[in-house]
Amino acid sequence: MKRTVKIVLGIFLVIILIRLFFFNAEENHVSFPMHLSTPDKVTNFSWKSLLVDVSGDTKYGDADGKELSYHYDAQTDSIWFKYVIFQELESDFPALSLSVDIDHNQENGFGWYGSNAVFRYDKMVSVGPKKIENRSYVGFNGITNQEGIKSRNWVNEKRGNVTYYRLKDNKTFIIGFPLQDLSISSGIINVIGSVGEDAVWNDDIGQDDSYATIHLD
Repeated sequence: MKRTVKIVLGIFLVIILIRLFFFNAEENHVSFPMHLSTPDKVTNFSWKSLLVDVSGDTKYGDADGKELSYHYDAQTDSIWFKYVIFQELESDFPALSLSVDIDHNQENGFGWYGSNAVFRYDKMVSVGPKKIENRSYVGFNGITNQEGIKSRNWVNEKRGNVTYYRLKDNKTFIIGFPLQDLSISSGIINVIGSVGEDAVWNDDIGQDDSYATIHLD
C-alpha cells in the first residue's frame, strides 16, 4: 500500500514539474485569434516531412505525435510547421512546441527536457491555448531565448507572433511565424517538435533521439 502511494505521488509530482517547466505563470499569457477556418493557401503549402513517430509512445495524455512537416513561404519570409497526431484530440487546449538550434551547433544551447534528452536548442516556439474568451484564445504564444529558458519565461523574446490553426479533423495543427523572429545565425537550423495538451508536454515527434535539419539557404 505504501509503495502504491509513493508511486502515485511520484507520478503526480512529475506531472506538476512538467506543467511548470512547459508553461509558466499566467502573467505570460497573451490573447491570440481563434481562426474558424484555415486558408486554402496554408493547407495547400508544399509541405516537406521532417520527422515521423510511432503510435503509442505518449507519456501523460492523448496527444500522440505522428508527423512534423514544414514549409518556407518566400513571399512573406515566414516559416510554417504542421503537426499531425494519430487520433483526434478531444481537448480544446493542445500544447505545441518547436525547439530550435538556431546556429546548427549541437555543442551549445540547452538540453531538451522531453524524451529526446540529447538534443540541444537555443530557442523555443510555444503555442498553448489555455482558455477561450470572446472568440479568442488566451494562453502561451511566442518565442523564448536562452535567458527565458533559464527563468522559465516561455515568451520573453516574442509574444503573440505565432499564427495558429487547428484543422477540423482535430488531428492536424499548424503554426507559422516570420523567419526573422528566430534571429538565426546561419542558413541551417535543427528542430524537434513536441505535442501535448492542457499545458502538459506529452510526446516528441521522432524516434531514437532524432531531430530534423532544415536548410534555408
